[in-house]
Amino acid sequence: MGVLTAIYGFCVVFWGAAIIFFLCKFINFHNDNTQGFWVEVSSQVVNGLFTITGVGLIPFRTWDTYRIFWIWHYKRKTRRLRSKAGIPLLYDEDDLPDPTYDPNYVHVLTEKEEKFLHRQQIKFRYSQTWYRPHGTVTHRAFPINLALAICLLNDANSCFQVILCGTMWGLDRFQRPAWSTGILIPCGFLSGIAAALLIWRGGQKSKRVAEVEERLRAALIASDDVIPQQQTGYPPQLRYARRLTNVSEGLEEPEIRIDEHMTIPTQVVTEPSASDRTDSQ
Repeated sequence: MGVLTAIYGFCVVFWGAAIIFFLCKFINFHNDNTQGFWVEVSSQVVNGLFTITGVGLIPFRTWDTYRIFWIWHYKRKTRRLRSKAGIPLLYDEDDLPDPTYDPNYVHVLTEKEEKFLHRQQIKFRYSQTWYRPHGTVTHRAFPINLALAICLLNDANSCFQVILCGTMWGLDRFQRPAWSTGILIPCGFLSGIAAALLIWRGGQKSKRVAEVEERLRAALIASDDVIPQQQTGYPPQLRYARRLTNVSEGLEEPEIRIDEHMTIPTQVVTEPSASDRTDSQ
């Protein structure tokens, strides 16, 4: 899969660059008909490459949109039912309680709805690796609203690609209006780029950065012996910060044990004895 992805990416970059080179006449045939022919060839190749993902993934994208819609629906329904019953709202509305994992779950959905929601969360997580239905030690649950927006943008990318295919393959380069490709291609690009940015944004929002740093700092302080400042040469706060930096960079700090009662002997210069002078002579 990695090799195929690399080949696909290379082809997209190569033929995309070819379009620019032919349009800007960096490669100039000094003939408008020949120049336009190679622009058309490059455009058709790039369109075919984008069709593989934009059109070929339509069934999977449709299923993903269906699943995340139901997850979003039950998020809103859970909030409405809890508010109506006078139950405190969830601390994290994106982390919907699941009786499979939470024995103290307060039932607001029916058993059938709970099983259906659990199934959709598992299926969607399997399809989209960036999605997390429940929080972990290092991450919160992925925002459901963002997940729905990502799926809708992917669907928009597929819709624009379908229309572009009809335009590119239904009309030749002499009949095709320039505004059609000038609008459809940027819209397809922007929807795909926006979906990728939302995935990145959701990943950043779900990270428990402060909590992880605090846990790591507490663990380092608890496991570290208290070393007086005069023996270490720098204050304890700086010592812990240096160790935290080493751990975050993947560097292991060698274990150093210092006896607090140990004193470093000072070198005492003594006069040589008479016997030592005699021996030296």
